[in-house]
Amino acid sequence: MLLRTICIAAAIVIHTAQAQLATANPTIDEMIVQDLGRTYFVSTEPALFLIQRPSVYILSDGSTWTSGAGVGQQYTTRVSEQTIIDDSIIYVMDRPVGAPVFQRTDYNAGDHQAQGALASTAPLVLSAVLGSPIATFSGYAEIVSNDPTEWGEEEFNYYSAAVGDWVPFHLTYTLRDGRVWGADTFDTQFDYDINGVVDFAAAIPEPPMALAFVTGAVLLCRRHRPPLSL
Repeated sequence: MLLRTICIAAAIVIHTAQAQLATANPTIDEMIVQDLGRTYFVSTEPALFLIQRPSVYILSDGSTWTSGAGVGQQYTTRVSEQTIIDDSIIYVMDRPVGAPVFQRTDYNAGDHQAQGALASTAPLVLSAVLGSPIATFSGYAEIVSNDPTEWGEEEFNYYSAAVGDWVPFHLTYTLRDGRVWGADTFDTQFDYDINGVVDFAAAIPEPPMALAFVTGAVLLCRRHRPPLSL
């Protein structure tokens, strides 16, 4: 049992080392997202955009850099059902669990580079207070890739988490022109802004590793717990 505990602890240490990523460059703690002036169309393929355009990268050394030339995929989602609970409305979206929600390659005038992809880990739920112009997505996304660009590692900033880890994200959708979220919002055309953050510094280990951590803690506690007093 002790050997197993040691092995689990070693695996956790190895995983932590991987998350720190052996590179001289600081890693990306947070990715600030801003996507302004989007339009939801009813007459065409109706869909909301997801994590689209990083605007600022916050690095582990406290410095920042602004997204410059970049290219990526545009992922969207649609409403599959909606529910009103008290003064709130909940829109369940149709993006499948495990589907990509972000993929981007970014450059900053030759000084910085970033590249990676994220996938959903649970059904996406957009929620708002009825009559409010603001709705939010909150959840976790899995890092599915974080490879250097074709220019190599010299100016590359890895994420502050490893591939397979789950990272929390929060997106705010703000309606324009006095519009508010309600039961009929998606029946009409509307304009909206997206603001948010992906927090790589607050990542949790991939599920198997998280389970190993809990198992290791239980084993350790069982081995060292004091005898019961009668």
